Amino acid sequence: MSLIRIITQAGPGGTVVTILAYFTGEYWFPSTARNELVLAAAVFGFIFGLLLKLLSKQAISFLSFPIIVRAKREIDRKNNQGHFYFDNEDKKEDFDKFDGQVFQYTCLFYSGLLVATISGIHAFLLTDPLATLGLLLITSLSTIILCGLSIVKIQNIILMSPIMFD
Repeated sequence: MSLIRIITQAGPGGTVVTILAYFTGEYWFPSTARNELVLAAAVFGFIFGLLLKLLSKQAISFLSFPIIVRAKREIDRKNNQGHFYFDNEDKKEDFDKFDGQVFQYTCLFYSGLLVATISGIHAFLLTDPLATLGLLLITSLSTIILCGLSIVKIQNIILMSPIMFD
């Protein structure tokens, strides 16, 4: 299997983590050959995507359950019909079957958390003020773009789901 295929199999979150792993490895292990770093980063990104896939129900539920509760409250307030998630046990399986997009945005959210955490830690480890400012900027942007926009997108997917209006 080619290296590019491994990276793309992990999805967008795995790709972000692969890039992060490569640049982190390049910084901390400068004497390592580029081919070895690329292979290690691809494997790390693939394992990250695989772990999220294996734990997808728990990962998605942890991230999207508060969004579902809020969405159900909004829909109930608009419709005044009293259909809550907990009152419809027969539809619980439908709520648990999220679209593939929700999984992709969940991967992006967790990879954004990983990027923000690692770049934040590096910002405090480095003494160069320019590198520290750059890493703090990366931390802020990954938190806003990868985490914040992923939550907004998941919320939109859930609100537009026809299951919510049944």
